[in-house]
Amino acid sequence: MRYAVRDGTDEAGRQALAFGAADTSKEYTLGAFNGVIHELDVEIPNWTNDVTLTAALIRANGITLSIGGLVKNAKHALVVSWAVRGGETIRATLSGAPGGTGGTVYFTPIIV
Repeated sequence: MRYAVRDGTDEAGRQALAFGAADTSKEYTLGAFNGVIHELDVEIPNWTNDVTLTAALIRANGITLSIGGLVKNAKHALVVSWAVRGGETIRATLSGAPGGTGGTVYFTPIIV
């Protein structure tokens, strides 16, 4: 098991996506990993507004795999089986603006 660590991750292997008060979508590229994401950990702050998050893996050919309805102020462990071949994008899309001062969503894809 390994974490998909890349530039921009913290010491725990988490990728931070900082949302402003009006932002509704952020993404980052996984890099040159080959394998299967078996778990995608997502930490969502306590937004001011009541919005949900959709986590998605977008392949180079445009195919999108996603899980929606992730609630705020929670840590989610998503059990998935998403094959990665390198260069995929992880995207976080909110159902609306988070409000307040925004906040940071953390992703930790665990690749085997």
